[in-house]
Amino acid sequence: MRKLYIAHPLRGGSGNMEENVEHYLTWVAFAMELGYCVVTWVHHYLTHTRKLTDGDAEYYLTIDKELVLCCDEVWVVGDPAISNGVRFEISVAEEAGIPVRYFKWNVYTL
Repeated sequence: MRKLYIAHPLRGGSGNMEENVEHYLTWVAFAMELGYCVVTWVHHYLTHTRKLTDGDAEYYLTIDKELVLCCDEVWVVGDPAISNGVRFEISVAEEAGIPVRYFKWNVYTL
C-alpha cells in the first residue's frame, strides 16, 4: 500500500481551521478509497486545540517533515501560496525526490 501525505492548509484558504480540517478529511477519505495509506498531520491540530500540546509552528513543521519523508507521494490540495506550511512540505518532498501532485480545491478525480 502506498503511503501518501496530503499537504493542505490549516489556517490559510478559508481562514477557518475547522472548515479546513473538514475539507482535508474529505481528501483523506477520497485517497483511502483509492487504496492509499494516508499519513496525516491532523493529530497536530487535535492535540493543540485540546491543549494537550503547546508546540509552536516550528515544532509541528519538524514533525511534518518526518511524516513527509516516510511517504511515497505528496498531494498538494489548493494553492500553496496561501500556506507557509504547505510550501515547506512541498520543499521537503522535492528535496527528497518524492513525487508531488497538485490538485485544485474541489477536484476529486485523478
